[in-house]
Amino acid sequence: MPCDGVCTASADPETCLDDSQCPSGQVCDVTPGVGIGCTPTIPPGGLDQPCGSHRSCQTGLHCVPATSGTPGYFCKGSAHLGDPCDNLPGTCDEGLACVTNDDRSATTCMTPAALGDSCQAYYQCGGTLLSSIGCDPATHTCVAVPSSGPCVAGRVEGCDPRTAYCDGTQSPAVCLPVVAIGAACPPGTLACGIFTGASCQADATGTAGTCVGSAAILCTP
Repeated sequence: MPCDGVCTASADPETCLDDSQCPSGQVCDVTPGVGIGCTPTIPPGGLDQPCGSHRSCQTGLHCVPATSGTPGYFCKGSAHLGDPCDNLPGTCDEGLACVTNDDRSATTCMTPAALGDSCQAYYQCGGTLLSSIGCDPATHTCVAVPSSGPCVAGRVEGCDPRTAYCDGTQSPAVCLPVVAIGAACPPGTLACGIFTGASCQADATGTAGTCVGSAAILCTP
């Protein structure tokens, strides 16, 4: 339900949304096994020590969930080139990125690669978010993702997300133009685009669909 009046901070120290709702000297943080609440400020943790308030660690360390024993979060050193990583901030040494392998079975610290550089995994090029470049497995080189033609590596991310989508129903998968809102689209695809706020709404048969904009996109003042 929307707030029709004035939203005020909770006076209950057992629940909070941010630090401003906590008494002096306390912060709003997650306590393992308890939940979110106001707790005393804890300095950033050292190596193998529990993470401080807001799960913070000393410089050069990062906070990770415990893998065994007492539940909680502990400070660990950064992983080196080629080491496994966990996609958390600071998980890899400075200058490295935590990259998901192409089969999504693991994540590894790798050197970020730019257009034309050699690469080992798709996301090594341009980062983990949607990018205009990707790693071509045939040449192990970072290439610009196209708006038409074969999808790079046959991946859903293998087309320019600003103008095209990867149609995986074809073999090999090809990049096709993004479909406009109100136009026909194949259900189960990203034909309506990623940045448009639209999705392909299937009809009663489930074999055809129409691109429909989200409420946020269609709403006007």
